[in-house]
Amino acid sequence: MQPGSHTIPARSLCGRCVLAEGLRGLLDDGTGSVSAELLALFDALWQIRRPWGALTWTNKPHTQHNLRALASKEVPLTHDGLSQLTPWRSVAYLRDLLIQSGVLPQPTGNCCCSGGGSPRSRLP
Repeated sequence: MQPGSHTIPARSLCGRCVLAEGLRGLLDDGTGSVSAELLALFDALWQIRRPWGALTWTNKPHTQHNLRALASKEVPLTHDGLSQLTPWRSVAYLRDLLIQSGVLPQPTGNCCCSGGGSPRSRLP
């Protein structure tokens, strides 16, 4: 199976296993390992209550592009860096996941991304 591809292997239908394998590919920093900065996100997604929902999200081309861009450091892992990504709704969801997992701090003051709502309520 290609890294970041979520084709379900015939030998296993374990959602967490399929998700973990796909996340390893999407969050690879170019060394064959998950980016150290994104390990907390990997752990949070891998332990998610509904792994098939996370698989659906991570299988979207724009989600794959955005995760790879952050893992490879093509886009800085900051609130400002996230503003370079699209589409905005998916980026808002990704931002919430990054905050919830402790990768990013809560936005402060006049940040254009400081919205209300609970990130936890939006987990797949």
